[in-house]
Amino acid sequence: MAISLAAALAFGPVTRKRVAKEAESRGLVIGVGSVAPAWFAVELRSVDLKLEGVEGLEVKIESLRVDLTGKLSIEQVTASGVSLEATQTPEALADSLETWRARHPNSTGPSSSRVTPVSVEQLTVHWNASATAADDLEIKGASARRDSEGWHFVAETFDVTHGDVSLKIGTQSIDLDATRKLLGAHAATVDVTLVLHPASPEPAPPPLAPPPTATKKDEPFTPLVSLPDLRVLRSRVQSLADLLSAHMTDAAQVDVDALSLSIARDKESLSLGPGKATFARHPSSLDVEFITGQGATPFAVRASLPLGTNDVVASLSGGPVSLSMLGVREGAMGLQHTDKAMFGGKGRVVIDANGTALTFDGEASLHNLAITQPKLSTDPILGLDLEVSGRGVLDDRGSLRVDDGDLSMGALHLRGHGSLVQASDHFEGTMTMEVPAASCQSLLDSLPAALVPHLAGTRYRGTLSLKAMTQFDSRKLDELVLKYDVSDLCHTISVPKELEKTRFTGPFDHDIIDKDGNPQEITTGPNSESWTNIDDISPFMQVAVLTTEDGSFHRHHGFNHNAIRSSLIANLKAHKFVRGASTITMQLAKNLFLSRDKTISRKFEEVLLATYLEDTFTKQELMELYLNLIEFGPDVYGVAQAAEHYFGRAPLDLNLAESLFLATLLPNPIELHKKLYEKGDVPDWWMKRIQGLMQTAEKNGRISPAELQDALTQKIVFHREGDPRPTRRIGGGNARLDVDDWDTPR
Repeated sequence: MAISLAAALAFGPVTRKRVAKEAESRGLVIGVGSVAPAWFAVELRSVDLKLEGVEGLEVKIESLRVDLTGKLSIEQVTASGVSLEATQTPEALADSLETWRARHPNSTGPSSSRVTPVSVEQLTVHWNASATAADDLEIKGASARRDSEGWHFVAETFDVTHGDVSLKIGTQSIDLDATRKLLGAHAATVDVTLVLHPASPEPAPPPLAPPPTATKKDEPFTPLVSLPDLRVLRSRVQSLADLLSAHMTDAAQVDVDALSLSIARDKESLSLGPGKATFARHPSSLDVEFITGQGATPFAVRASLPLGTNDVVASLSGGPVSLSMLGVREGAMGLQHTDKAMFGGKGRVVIDANGTALTFDGEASLHNLAITQPKLSTDPILGLDLEVSGRGVLDDRGSLRVDDGDLSMGALHLRGHGSLVQASDHFEGTMTMEVPAASCQSLLDSLPAALVPHLAGTRYRGTLSLKAMTQFDSRKLDELVLKYDVSDLCHTISVPKELEKTRFTGPFDHDIIDKDGNPQEITTGPNSESWTNIDDISPFMQVAVLTTEDGSFHRHHGFNHNAIRSSLIANLKAHKFVRGASTITMQLAKNLFLSRDKTISRKFEEVLLATYLEDTFTKQELMELYLNLIEFGPDVYGVAQAAEHYFGRAPLDLNLAESLFLATLLPNPIELHKKLYEKGDVPDWWMKRIQGLMQTAEKNGRISPAELQDALTQKIVFHREGDPRPTRRIGGGNARLDVDDWDTPR
């Protein structure tokens, strides 16, 4: 009895010592809470396990049972209640493990033909680099087993986040062979989410300051658009395929019953799926297939990643199928009635074996699309039908060529082709497009009502067609070529009452925005108190807006070719939209009929309404409307209020300096009112700018040399409430309003 009691008391310390010695030989640090003997077995409880020299990685085991054979060799090991905690970043942990393996090459134990079965039950894993890191991994409800056949792993949930990508897997199993290569895997559900970050907001406008006089230093070349480096892309695909194949057996396959993809931006997200996915290894490639959308016409995406020097091939095909069946949720990215919107298409992308060329060819259609998107329209767009197709090639020298591109929306067909070459120090391109002749009425009817709400009920006769071409080189953008031929045979038959000319022959209601930013309605128009007939406005005011806003107003039909070309040059130089090409007529269309919302819808209507105004009103009538409606500052609408507010004068009294000052406010009247009028004077450099415009007006024959000399002596003096009225002057001289070819782009 005493011998048995002594043996029992000695068992725990002896076992701990033996376990600690074995662990040390493998580079492990182990702590054992208690040891319990069993029949041909030993159970270690409350085990803490660490890797020697590796921080931020710890394993806790509630029970570790070692079963022994009759010869007291290890028969199998079973661990239950296992918790793994990691707190290093993936990169740091990988470096630590690599260093640990180098120090302990025999950490996996001596080689042996016999593999000891090891089972892990009730396994949980939590990996979080820090409280603020965007890397997190959590595994719950897992179990694993290793035997002579290999490894088998099962888990209820597997959630991982790395940077902007998160992955959630439900009910999965993985089988590995004895060399830890993948035999096969299966998952019931996989949800992948990619978070896109919004672009940085535009910086606030700088305070009013004179333009810099220093010579601009050469800036590094910036490509016009971001094109992928094909050789790098091909190499990355090859590396990914090689990495995956190195851990897969020759016939390994991964099956996912329900794969869902989601792209999130701000508070919005767009989803695709669930669908069935398969990843299969073949002798020469890794093949991926994703099929979603129920019914007879599902949608399939397939890709073949070569293991050798073959081409990379990706394709899609299927439909028509509703967006809801593809997994697009109602309201995602503004999409509405997703059960009725139908999508279909097919396409193919190939990267050649050397990474020298990417060819693409495809077509897609969307029918009965409904979308709420503030950048498109303030109202929901319903019943939108679109068909798009294109083919072309991108090569490794930075050359993108589109051989055939087509966009159709009802009767509107846009065809085009072109090329863009981006070298290390410049870009150059050519683009040609055509809109074949179509009925004007059918073209209008092809636009969703939300894009042209003010034209509802308008009737046209005639046809419209367009051919256009542009050619540019960043080394000489000022030589940009822009040609177009518009055959506009459209004639208005009838328009809604709010557009009829008779509405503007007397007083009418007009919407404005007051100084507090609230919408208001005022009464203006001929015979109203705020209205000034064109004959009672100083001709210098017309000279001013023709000089600053639209030099070819008296010669164009709503659109200024030189302004469009200059706008295109400026936008190409800036690599973004920085300048429009609005004419006086287009500005009038916006102020007379449209809201201030910056939408594609407003631009559509601005173009169509400008043509209508030119067809319906004389140039003199358009100018009169423009000068009476345009905004010159907070709660300052029309030339009569502007002349009174800034100078205490009647519109007919304005001289050239005062007129040009008012005209230079038009691009940003609220901001410039604050920076100029509210500060009390006009800076010298702004006055020099006005004098430069005077010289331009004389150069183009709008004023005489004598009038220029007089104007150069004129000063701008603001009038304040309570100041004495300035001496009345009646001017105008011999100003001419329709003689030059000079255009000032917006």
